[in-house]
Amino acid sequence: MAANPQPQVKKRAIKQAAWKALASHYKTVSKLHLRQLFADDPKRGQRMTVEAVGLYLDYSKNRITDETFKLLLQLAGESGLRARIDAMFRGDKINITEQRAVLHVALRAPKDASIIVDGKNVVPEVHEVLDRMGPHRQTHSKCNQHRHWGI
Repeated sequence: MAANPQPQVKKRAIKQAAWKALASHYKTVSKLHLRQLFADDPKRGQRMTVEAVGLYLDYSKNRITDETFKLLLQLAGESGLRARIDAMFRGDKINITEQRAVLHVALRAPKDASIIVDGKNVVPEVHEVLDRMGPHRQTHSKCNQHRHWGI
């Protein structure tokens, strides 16, 4: 198991260059009106949407620009987000409060997947519990398929 990625990120987000740039950028973007953003970029509604694995995200109706995206990606890089995501999928102990792995990915992993925590594949145990939940789990899954978030 790899080392905990938390110590690698020594700078708090608010001290990072990208955060400071985003704070400065916000002062400009907060004054923009969506009507103007759409007028300046007629393809904004198509350009700022993405759909994958049954999830549809529409960023166009937010006060964001291409510069906003660039700065957010810069912040993700400076924060070591990729390393943290990889650590989560590996089963590293990234929950620093409880000193344990976060097993969100194990809940969604196929039965034949392998997520090793403390030298043990946790996926079979997770699926054993999910199988015992039976019909409730299936009903819950169907309800969640139709949930829309206004984010």
